Amino acid sequence: MIRILLIVFFGYVAVCYGVNSMSKDDQTNWFESQKWKHRMVVISGDEDSVKLQRDRFIELDGEVLDRDLLVLTIIHPPEDVIQDESLPDHSQIQKHFNIESTDFQILLVGKDGEVKERRYELVEPGEFFDCIDAMPMRRDELRIKHID
Repeated sequence: MIRILLIVFFGYVAVCYGVNSMSKDDQTNWFESQKWKHRMVVISGDEDSVKLQRDRFIELDGEVLDRDLLVLTIIHPPEDVIQDESLPDHSQIQKHFNIESTDFQILLVGKDGEVKERRYELVEPGEFFDCIDAMPMRRDELRIKHID
């Protein structure tokens, strides 16, 4: 099965692999439960490229945290390992975000659950941060933060 790494920047890192026993309804509900709470970066491709891209985000964990980002990674080729049962499996993530190739790609998903950017080469996190910072919801978050 494809190894999935989920990095949740809320003070902890969860690493998960392979197939899980979450029902399809639970998996759909998981995606719905993330709406309006988190933005996502989904990175899919060969192990070296995915890890390199992921590490670029990890280095900027404060900025990732500040933008409510979840970073999900799908590494090809697949490996058989056990996955955290509270997460959707690799095929559901791929299906949900319309990832049809094993070639490298990185997606930026807004809090509304919609894919905002899909790129096929490594990106500097700042490019996605700029895109996020231009979103109306993010501008509202910053305005509220400055009021407090």
